[in-house]
Amino acid sequence: MHGANSLKSLPQFQSNGASDDTTQSSRTEDTQWTRIDGLFKLWIYGTISQSFVTTVLKKKSTGHTLWTCLKNQFWDNKEVRAIQIEHELHNLNISALTIHEYCQEWRKLSDLLSNIDVAVCALVMHMLNGLNEKFDNIVNVIKQKSPFHRLTMSDPC
Repeated sequence: MHGANSLKSLPQFQSNGASDDTTQSSRTEDTQWTRIDGLFKLWIYGTISQSFVTTVLKKKSTGHTLWTCLKNQFWDNKEVRAIQIEHELHNLNISALTIHEYCQEWRKLSDLLSNIDVAVCALVMHMLNGLNEKFDNIVNVIKQKSPFHRLTMSDPC
C-alpha cells in the first residue's frame, strides 16, 4: 500500500506524454497570453479612427494579425501620403489664420513629411509663399538674406 500512495504523489501523464502539472501550467500561460493579446488589440482599436476599425476588425484575429494588417495598409501608402502632404504644404496659405496658427499648421505638415522619411526641401520657400501681402517686407528680407536660411525641424516657429 505504501507504493500506491507514492504513485498518487507523482504527476499524472496524459496520452500525449505531458503531465497534468505541465498542462495546468500551459493553460495558465495560454490564459495570460490571451489576456495580454486582448489588451493589445483593445489598445490598437482605441487608438485608430472608428471608421478604420471596421476595416481591420476580424473574428478570431490575434494582436499580431491585427498589427500586420495595419502595417500592410500604411506601409504601401507611404508615397501616396507624401504626395498628399506635400500638396497641402504647397497650397497652405495664411488666409484668415494668425501667423502663429499658420506656422503651427506649416510645422505640422512638415513634421508629417519627416515622420514618413521624406526629405523636406525648400521649407522656407513653402512657408514664405503662403504668406499674404501684409508680410511682404519680411518676406523680401528673408529672400535677400545671404546665405539663405535653412530652417531645420528644431527651429521654433
